[in-house]
Amino acid sequence: GGLAFFHIRWDPRKAMTSPVCDVLILVEDPGAANNVLGLVEALRIRGRSARLFAVGPAVDYLRAFGEAPETDPGRDADALIDLVDPGLVLVGTSENTDSLCLALVVAARARHRPSAAVVDGPSSAAFRFRGHSSDPLAFAPDWLLVPESFTRDAYKDLGFLETRMITSGHALFDRVRIVGEALAEEGRDAVRHRVLPDAP
Repeated sequence: GGLAFFHIRWDPRKAMTSPVCDVLILVEDPGAANNVLGLVEALRIRGRSARLFAVGPAVDYLRAFGEAPETDPGRDADALIDLVDPGLVLVGTSENTDSLCLALVVAARARHRPSAAVVDGPSSAAFRFRGHSSDPLAFAPDWLLVPESFTRDAYKDLGFLETRMITSGHALFDRVRIVGEALAEEGRDAVRHRVLPDAP
């Protein structure tokens, strides 16, 4: 899964300086938010620290799933990195050409900090890291975490290095599978009676 990235590809203990926080996460779109559900806790269990920031529609979306994102990252990417001092910057993607996520990738690059982005699917691949430029990878991070081969191929076709992409699955799909298994165990008739108790 996506946590393989944190175990194999990146080790904050090998960084040039010791980060205050292992991972800074910022998402603004519900699609990207899907891919960070439970990540802060999963990292904590593995001895890693993370701070989750959200803006825009991602805030209420994350809260609906029981997450507690910080909601005031400011507008200055450099100031946010200075505040959090992360070993890794992990951002979501969207088609917002003025996204703070894009600025964070640039700020991380200037500080020689690794950056990664979670991508929820192949749609609009040419516009997620474009910003106001004509280059579809102008603001691309060092690594991409993609859910499946279709998304991997979309970015490979744009010129992103395949060796810098990790197929990590999709957190929401995993949740759907878990719910599906629980419903199957409960049984169709029992679920029908629970959801629609007065239906004939």
